[in-house]
Amino acid sequence: MKYTKVTAGALAAVVAGSMLIGGCGSKIDADAVVATLDDKEITLGYANFVAKFQQATYDSYYLSYMGDDMWSQDMTGSGETFEDSVKDEVMQNIEDRYVLDAHAEEYDVSLTEEETAEIEEVAQNFLADNSDEAIEQMGATKEYIVEMLRLNQINSKMYDAIVADVDTEVSDKEAKQRAISYVEIATDSYTDDDGNTVEYTDEEKEELAKDAKKFAKAAKKDFEGAAEDAGYEVQTATYGSAEDDDATLDTAVLEAADELKEGKTSGVIETDTALYVVTVTSDFDKDATEEEKEEIVSERQEEYYSEVLAGFEAEVEWTVDEDVWAQVTFDKLFTTESEDSDSEEETTADETTEGTTSDTSTDETTEGDVSATEAE
Repeated sequence: MKYTKVTAGALAAVVAGSMLIGGCGSKIDADAVVATLDDKEITLGYANFVAKFQQATYDSYYLSYMGDDMWSQDMTGSGETFEDSVKDEVMQNIEDRYVLDAHAEEYDVSLTEEETAEIEEVAQNFLADNSDEAIEQMGATKEYIVEMLRLNQINSKMYDAIVADVDTEVSDKEAKQRAISYVEIATDSYTDDDGNTVEYTDEEKEELAKDAKKFAKAAKKDFEGAAEDAGYEVQTATYGSAEDDDATLDTAVLEAADELKEGKTSGVIETDTALYVVTVTSDFDKDATEEEKEEIVSERQEEYYSEVLAGFEAEVEWTVDEDVWAQVTFDKLFTTESEDSDSEEETTADETTEGTTSDTSTDETTEGDVSATEAE
């Protein structure tokens, strides 16, 4: 398996700064039409370029512990390989951006002269700082780099313009968060001194239940002190109600907490895997409530944006030539190295040629959804 070496920090940048790439070249028909949006044609060369950024990002995060066969694995049990799944994400990302670009004028969205000039500069620097071998393997051209940056900037501005109509007012009642402290006593299994998982016997479970009852009684007077005396760890959480869809605690625990007033402590709460004792430390946690308000607004914005985008896409004809798209593969892997390491010392034995780049990213051109780590 061929590896391409990439500097760790580069993958957060739009144009992969500080990259070391082997020079095997890209074996695709770059001029082939891989997709069409109504009468607009998207070339395979551009789609391949975007896909290679996405691949490099995943390689940097997952390759070290998932292994060289990562891209051929079925991660979800759906029968689809990881490569096919990510390629689907990339193609969806490309469709989203071109659809939004087509509606940009309706929202008075455009790039300033300064932004356009900056994008041109980033693209030119990338090409100038890389070897011919590096450019060839990434399938990079100035046209592709500029187009990716332009679409990403438009996407970011379109998101802001679309969600500007979303109501940002959230009442305290809607966002109210309670704060609790609790002790969790596992009853299904424990880890022994050798690191093995051992299931509790029935007798041991009975002892755990007795200890939990003693703690619950003492905790009504001094929760923290009783937990320390019993050797239990006190954990904290905030929540809205037992009906919260995103609650991390068992519903039975939150239902018990709902019945308590501030300062009151429950008895022992039994679930399938643990025993709990909970106390309400605040009936209205101000900080958590403010955070919940922000989360509610964010969810409203995401939902509205998705609805608008879906509506736009329902009005267009989008087609993908799967035979052409199949030319893009992730069989040449990327590995990462620290930004301050000496690239010549860390060259792998199977790399025959390399190219280097400097970090050509800028704050203005990398804001919003322009990171290679995102394919919405």
